[in-house]
Amino acid sequence: MDSYGDVLAILPTTSAKLRISSKVLSTASPVFRSMFSPRFREGAALASATGLTEIEFPDDSPQALETIFNVLHFRHDCVGEGFDHDALYKIALVVDKYDLAKALGPWKEVWLRGGAGGGGKRLFAMYAF
Repeated sequence: MDSYGDVLAILPTTSAKLRISSKVLSTASPVFRSMFSPRFREGAALASATGLTEIEFPDDSPQALETIFNVLHFRHDCVGEGFDHDALYKIALVVDKYDLAKALGPWKEVWLRGGAGGGGKRLFAMYAF
């Protein structure tokens, strides 16, 4: 994903490991900015690392994380335009958790144009963005 990245994101329930940039994530999210500061375990590990720092995301959807990381790392050709309501809901959960609404704002129109339906999951996605 980012050949110059300093973090290896370990995605839950998969064997996927994505090389990402802590700088990109810190710019996009105040939550990541705090997480990568020396006050937190991840930031302390990053500061003392001589190579890649592995960070696990055990509670997040691997597909949602990969989609969001692709957007934030300007890999737009790897990002779909349409998602079913469950996938959109999982993306919205990650957006809300890491305070990414501003960074992903332009994608809101693309992702939410999927029409009516979806009930509470679609409503939450609209709220999160």
